[in-house]
Amino acid sequence: MIKMRTLFLTTLIFVSLLNGQNKKLLFIGIDGCRPDALTQAQTPNIDGLINDGIYINNALCSINGQPTVSGPGWSTIITGVWYDKHGVSDNSFSGSNFDEYPPFNVLLEESGQEYHTASFIMWTPIHTQIFGSTMDYNELHSTYDGSVAQGAADYMSTPNVDVIFLDFDDVDIAGHSYGFSPEVDQYIDAIENVDGYIGWVIDSMENRPTFQNEDWLIMITSDHGGIGYGHGGQTIEERQIPIIMSGTLVSEETIPEQSYLTNLVSTVLNYFGIENNCEWQLDGISMGLTPTEFPPYDICPNCPGPLVAEVDLSTMDIILSWDQNLASDHTYSLYRNNELIAEIDGIETNYVDAPSLIGLNGIAIFYYRIVLESNSTDFTCEAEMAVRIPLGITILDENFNNLELFPAEDEAYGACGNSIGPDVLGWTHEPPENWMIDNSNMPEVGTIEWRGWSFSSMDFWVDAEDQLRSQFIRADGTVAVADPDEWDDCGNAASFGSYNSILTSPLIQLTGQPIHISFDSHYRQEAPQQVSLTVTNSSGEIIEMLLHYSSDPGSDNDSGDVLNQWLSFIVETDEDEIYFQWEMYDAGNNWYWAIDNVTIQSQTPPIGDLNYDGNLNIFDLLTLAEILVGVISPDTVLNHVSDINQDGETNFSDLILFLIYIMNH
Repeated sequence: MIKMRTLFLTTLIFVSLLNGQNKKLLFIGIDGCRPDALTQAQTPNIDGLINDGIYINNALCSINGQPTVSGPGWSTIITGVWYDKHGVSDNSFSGSNFDEYPPFNVLLEESGQEYHTASFIMWTPIHTQIFGSTMDYNELHSTYDGSVAQGAADYMSTPNVDVIFLDFDDVDIAGHSYGFSPEVDQYIDAIENVDGYIGWVIDSMENRPTFQNEDWLIMITSDHGGIGYGHGGQTIEERQIPIIMSGTLVSEETIPEQSYLTNLVSTVLNYFGIENNCEWQLDGISMGLTPTEFPPYDICPNCPGPLVAEVDLSTMDIILSWDQNLASDHTYSLYRNNELIAEIDGIETNYVDAPSLIGLNGIAIFYYRIVLESNSTDFTCEAEMAVRIPLGITILDENFNNLELFPAEDEAYGACGNSIGPDVLGWTHEPPENWMIDNSNMPEVGTIEWRGWSFSSMDFWVDAEDQLRSQFIRADGTVAVADPDEWDDCGNAASFGSYNSILTSPLIQLTGQPIHISFDSHYRQEAPQQVSLTVTNSSGEIIEMLLHYSSDPGSDNDSGDVLNQWLSFIVETDEDEIYFQWEMYDAGNNWYWAIDNVTIQSQTPPIGDLNYDGNLNIFDLLTLAEILVGVISPDTVLNHVSDINQDGETNFSDLILFLIYIMNH
């Protein structure tokens, strides 16, 4: 929703003065400010800006799961891209990518024109992590008495200043202390106090000797909202933020139906007359500027991410799809296993590939890379993914999504975790049927949701605290989690003993064929924490250790994090029955391990080896011919055909699909 009061007389006067005016920017961020609370508060200074501009009260600070915390929020405000590009998913700034996606003031300087920029910051990482040393002038303020506004107001007297960036933390602090809600008096009071501080800066701006010959754009927004006493999740109260734009060149005509935090940098660049450079890969569009003065930004090609694949089990074809590119004069180059397989028109959004499966067994893996290239410039961008097709007989396929989940307890608002609404269903300690959890070697204390292996929805786990948890994008819905970091948050649990927990699979019956196990894994390392995946016999004796992560440089993780990986192992043993065990041990207030999509298969011979001689040759075609004319019963070769339709059995249906595959390929 937008509200705007146009002052026709004032506009007419200013339009006549546009030529020759100097464009200036006052960019204000109010940390943790909900738009519904801003609307309710008594804010005469902000209201005055709205009267000469636009108020958007339903803008979004997250559309792709970006955590609604300050690190990613401020990074998006300042860079104009989402966290999948700037790399910041929490307040640690681990994985930040500001060299490739720099602050907007750096993009301004790339135009070749000089700008004098200044920042006045309360939350230190905005300066130390995001802007770095790129601002011409900066001040850091730690007190909640308006000193940061006074610093900006004083600096307004600097004649050549072009950009002032200002951060207020008062509202976020009030939200954490008293609650993020328009019904909370202290939260409203904080907004009203900040409005007063903003008034100081506006008064100083309007008292500049050159103000009448300058054209100021004032922008106000927030990095996130909040709910209860916190934020970080994906509720509308946490994702919805205000955007205010005020100035003589502001117009509601160019406001999109839905506005996003990423639009602000594109708007700033357009305001200063800087053409869109597609190499910047900005995620927003310019908005809210007078269309007669600011033509629409050129359409940049839309990079083909994410690349998505679906396997048609009736044909074993792989259907690839990607986001649509609207820019003309572009071409896609599609590679499979580093081999160019197709060149596709740049406006297409899908491609059907039919790779040969002959000679493959276990899990067929195809690596796809699609590259979007301009036919007239050097612009390129790409996406990639791996497609895995199980070809054996599936014994176990578990994604944990059928478990019944329960509301937060220790993680609920007002409890020791204090981060998740009590009505959110998101966790359980009850494993899937025939799975087992052993917590006998750890104390029965700590955050209840994370005492030993737990099963949690990704949203619930990330809401507890992100710290790169959200980067487990291979996960699907509910995951199995061992999280001593969150476990220790309640009652200093690690002081009572180490975190030691084992998750055990159902008993796997063997048929004499090798066993293939694969799963998605997301792991962060900190000493003394260790994890392992072992194979045990039915008596619990370890047969083989498949994986060991620790702080030892010689371990499988080379002492580091191993994030968002697909892991795969082959097990060959003379045992008749085995278990798989995922164990976290020797952990204190360290990090975590999450797994998902566990698949266990009995391997079958390679597709096409119908006579089971270990070769693919003319004799397999003769065997096929004998099947077709009835000399050999299909039953005699069923063990040499993979479970193509993935129904858990190798049977005549698979043989039919295989014959169809042979004829089609």
